[in-house]
Amino acid sequence: MTVERKYILRAVALFALGASTVSAFLPCKNKKHVAVSSALPMADFSLDPEETAFVFIEYQNEFCTEGGKLHEAVKECMDETKMLEKSSKLAEYARDSGCTIIHAPISFEKGHQEIADKPYGILANVKEGGAFTSGEWGADFSEKMMPKEG
Repeated sequence: MTVERKYILRAVALFALGASTVSAFLPCKNKKHVAVSSALPMADFSLDPEETAFVFIEYQNEFCTEGGKLHEAVKECMDETKMLEKSSKLAEYARDSGCTIIHAPISFEKGHQEIADKPYGILANVKEGGAFTSGEWGADFSEKMMPKEG
């Protein structure tokens, strides 16, 4: 097996393992879409924990915690899919198995000058609402997904 194929298979496996987490960010049922998960059989291969990493992106208070500036926008989908609960369990299991856990937060300096003057999409809301400001509660990791030693 080529190195490239090995990493492609690993990426597919990680997607499959995290599908319940990823599905939380798909449109919700009330918007005529259904959250999906993978049907990939997991018995056909294994992952070497020493060569496997899980990346958890933007598990911060602004999204994940009541009172976060963008929480209401994602709360329904997070609740429907149990995204935070499943992600926390996956991170704990992967960490205990010896996998590398990477937390990738997003944050901006006060005033959000890193974002274009005329942003669009979610970045427009982030800038307008002053979300994910460095050093503030909203940019901190959610308590349930706090990075841990090891």
